[in-house]
Amino acid sequence: MKQIISLILLLSLTFSNINAFLIEEDSIKNEGVSEQVCFLSGSIGIDGFYANTIGVGDNAYFRTTVGDEQLSFFEQSNLDVDFLNQRSYIYYVLTNNGESKYVRSWSFTSNKTEYFATAVNNVPTCFISTMDYEISSNFKLVYSTDCKIGTVPCEEFSIYSSQTLNFTSNSIWVNKDDCSFMTSISRSFPPATLGMSMTNFLNFVPNASNPYDFVLPSICLNPTPINKNMASSLRSKLLNLFSKSF
Repeated sequence: MKQIISLILLLSLTFSNINAFLIEEDSIKNEGVSEQVCFLSGSIGIDGFYANTIGVGDNAYFRTTVGDEQLSFFEQSNLDVDFLNQRSYIYYVLTNNGESKYVRSWSFTSNKTEYFATAVNNVPTCFISTMDYEISSNFKLVYSTDCKIGTVPCEEFSIYSSQTLNFTSNSIWVNKDDCSFMTSISRSFPPATLGMSMTNFLNFVPNASNPYDFVLPSICLNPTPINKNMASSLRSKLLNLFSKSF
């Protein structure tokens, strides 16, 4: 718990200085370093990817079936996104309000179904719900600027999708050398309450979806139906980046 608190404090300091960092981005761009290399077609251009992620949010906004949700959280996950077959698998730990929940989730656009395996009162349980979104790489990417994460040359892109809320902006930073994901940032601005979330992508491997990740466990052979509100509460916050509304 002390490590989680320390990480949240560290990233909170990062958030508080983000405007100063964006000024540095502009200065890098003006030095003549910028020339777009990645995603020239305006789309992501890969069939899928695997990654480990670490994310943190402070008053961050997320779209749910009951309206916009504002949340401060810490999330770790193993993420397998298969754009080609429009499906995703996420095993994640979400911590907020001093409580942690461990969830495995599967989303299948083909039959508009998602599953959640978790523990309820220490009893392993699987839930099933109808999806109101799809896994898709058809979100629009717009090049913003060149920048650096540490000493690694990167490109920043704005993300536009139907999951983007009013008064929020989503951006993703990619390694300029191989276009692999590095960091994604979501920000809200007035008239909404100021907030931000940041996700770091570790061990990113493009076109590396593992078909075994999408084999449902035996516990999900007879799942319990749940409504969309409960499904929203179980869903990984990172999924907003790689989904769009029907």
